[in-house]
Amino acid sequence: SKLIKSMESNSKFDVHIGIIEYIDYEKGFIPDENVLSPIMYKRKSFKHEEELRAVIWIPENSSIWKNKNKLIINDIALKLCLPELIENIYVSPDSPNYIIEIIESILSKYQIEINVMKSKLNDPLY
Repeated sequence: SKLIKSMESNSKFDVHIGIIEYIDYEKGFIPDENVLSPIMYKRKSFKHEEELRAVIWIPENSSIWKNKNKLIINDIALKLCLPELIENIYVSPDSPNYIIEIIESILSKYQIEINVMKSKLNDPLY
């Protein structure tokens, strides 16, 4: 829901958001009734990623397509509200403190309010 909300201002493009399906390519198949299907499937070995994917659909008659159907990527820009999309930034528990300070400095420069903290992966109770 956060990804959808962060992209609401992108009315110039059709953005399709979906959960990736993981299949065994030797036993399963990718349905062909939807042009986006090949983009929304991955090998089963990537299942641990639990990926959510946003795909921009640009019709062939769009002005973004130029020079005999060559897509000019530089013409695509999406507005995202990072504080709505990112709750926290976690750094390695072994990172020196200056790493957090650098990240906080960059966030401050761009007036982005996001918590930065060390991961608790090394904590014995985690």
